[in-house]
Amino acid sequence: MHGIALFFRRLAPKTLFARALLILVLPILLVQMIAVYIFYDKHWASVTRQLSSSLAGEVTWLIEHWEYSNNDAERRKWLALQAERNYGFHVAMLPPMHSATSSLAEKVHFPVFEAQLASRINRPFALRYVEKTGKLNILVPIHGAMLRIEAPKKRLASSTTLIFIGWMVGSSILLVLVAILFLRNQIRPIVQLSSAAESFGRGQEVEGFRPSGAQEVRQAAQAFIEMRGRIRRQVESRTAMLAGISHDLRTPLTRMRLELEMLGGKQGLEELRDDVDEMQKMVESYLAFASGEGSEEASKISIGQLLSRAVEPYQRRKSDVNLGDVPDRSIAVKTQAMLRVIRNLIDNALRYGDHCWISVKLHRKKCLIIIDDDGPGIAQKDRESVFRAFKRLEESRNSETGGAGLGLTIVRDIVHAHGGDVSLEKSPQGEGLRVIISLPL
Repeated sequence: MHGIALFFRRLAPKTLFARALLILVLPILLVQMIAVYIFYDKHWASVTRQLSSSLAGEVTWLIEHWEYSNNDAERRKWLALQAERNYGFHVAMLPPMHSATSSLAEKVHFPVFEAQLASRINRPFALRYVEKTGKLNILVPIHGAMLRIEAPKKRLASSTTLIFIGWMVGSSILLVLVAILFLRNQIRPIVQLSSAAESFGRGQEVEGFRPSGAQEVRQAAQAFIEMRGRIRRQVESRTAMLAGISHDLRTPLTRMRLELEMLGGKQGLEELRDDVDEMQKMVESYLAFASGEGSEEASKISIGQLLSRAVEPYQRRKSDVNLGDVPDRSIAVKTQAMLRVIRNLIDNALRYGDHCWISVKLHRKKCLIIIDDDGPGIAQKDRESVFRAFKRLEESRNSETGGAGLGLTIVRDIVHAHGGDVSLEKSPQGEGLRVIISLPL
């Protein structure tokens, strides 16, 4: 049962528009198919039987009167005239040479009409259909000759069939077109809401978005607008608070640094100066983590240009940073924030290893920026915990290298704000670490 449900789930359309269209159109098509089946099975069979019975009766009447005319040419002429006038028949007597039995063997099968005719006349006969003239020929041997009766084929076919089928097909097409137009208008606000939410999640400005569509969709759109406003106010409030904290903390630290310089080289001052420097670094790290990307707006930039700007300072310093081939594609990111992410990862790679390799892959609708190093790497059990704030791995990383355990936390925070993700794997370069940044294109 589960397998059947899974099979139908795979066959079902993936988009809301396709599913709604299927729900609307499928019942209509099923009803019309049932109606067509009933029409053919009941109505059309009854009409065919009545038409065949009527035509068979007329043909039988003509055959019987023709046979009893006793070769009276005038009577047969009168019979042919009456048959043509009343029934639309064209009657002719073929020469004896056409009365061979081979002529009777060539039959065109009209089962109902053949059965009706066979039940009325006690003699062999044959049916032929001449496609060029659209006539049905009934051949009957009489007195050593062959009586040919030409009857219009439409006497056995009802024109209501084509009209009915045309009406059903035409109405189905009209219903589908109306459904498509209606559903497009109903689905468009949902698509716009999804696009606005995705853009806002990437940190991009959403221009001209207004609630529209059905009442429920308008409510969801209005809730999104209010949520976006609350998030922005919260970010602005946090940024303003952090700006004040930055000023309050950096000012006394600066005074402390100046006072230390004025005290000269007395014993113990060097250790105190190191402590002040460490405090300055920690405060800057905390502020960088809390403030995130700031108020920078996302913009389009080529992936190659972004990575070239990121590795340029390292190449000037002759650091071993190798940038591979980059696809010619553009991506919408907050440039300074993303430069900070990549340089943070390069710094980690060079701090714990000797070499750094950067490569790019495009996978479906995502851009994968891959950074490898040849350092000691991170154990698989710790690859998720290192993203927590202030988390440091003393066993696998040198505890004297500095830092407050916020580097990877800031990286994931910025990448998540772009609608992407960061994952860690074992690098193919020895025991090193591979960092994969996944960003939507």
